[in-house]
Amino acid sequence: MIRMLVLLAVVTLCGCGGTAAPPPTVTLSAAPAVVIAHYYPEPVTLEWSSENAERVVNSSFDTAGQVNGSSTVLVSKFTEFYITVEGPGGQATAKRLVWVITR
Repeated sequence: MIRMLVLLAVVTLCGCGGTAAPPPTVTLSAAPAVVIAHYYPEPVTLEWSSENAERVVNSSFDTAGQVNGSSTVLVSKFTEFYITVEGPGGQATAKRLVWVITR
């Protein structure tokens, strides 16, 4: 009985045998997703949000290191944007395509 209580106390104190950290998730949107570009690059607003993430480990646009936020970028050709976040439960990546029609 005492041995079982000591084992229970050790597991509780060290966090051993606890549940695994939930995996992070991230979403990325672009507005507008289709751009009609005349002569100059056109603005597109990227918005991203994540859960269970602690940091951005890679992205194709400036996130200022924020795991949630928005940024305006200029596009003049078809572009695939991506963001990868990391947390205790691993990594997650989101991608978004922006189509550009030139005139």
